[in-house]
Amino acid sequence: MNFEGLSFSKSKGFGLLQFKTEYADTFDYVSSDNAIKNDFIVVNEVDEQGSVNNLMVLNTSSHFVFFMDGDVLVGAKQNRVLNTSVLLEPQSKTNITVSCIEQGRWRHKSAKFSKPDFIAPAMLRK
Repeated sequence: MNFEGLSFSKSKGFGLLQFKTEYADTFDYVSSDNAIKNDFIVVNEVDEQGSVNNLMVLNTSSHFVFFMDGDVLVGAKQNRVLNTSVLLEPQSKTNITVSCIEQGRWRHKSAKFSKPDFIAPAMLRK
């Protein structure tokens, strides 16, 4: 590790340490946006009845898939948001925890979920 040019900034109780290392591609993953667009994953209700706070993600690819907290999923019975980041294993079926962001609808709008071009900010998720 090269500590030359190391910088530290502090403001209002938040500290940021910046350092430089040599580039190394050590982890291959795909964002949830790209995984959905490329049909690597399918996001559905957990079952026919559904569950407001849970969704089922089937990762049929050979890639790890990263969902970031704040990612919004639209469709199925109700639009949802992830409250925590999740890394899905390749070839896996995973139950993820979500929260509702759409009041009043509990019926299918589509068979599966899709991703809009925005995420939910932390203030909305509070």
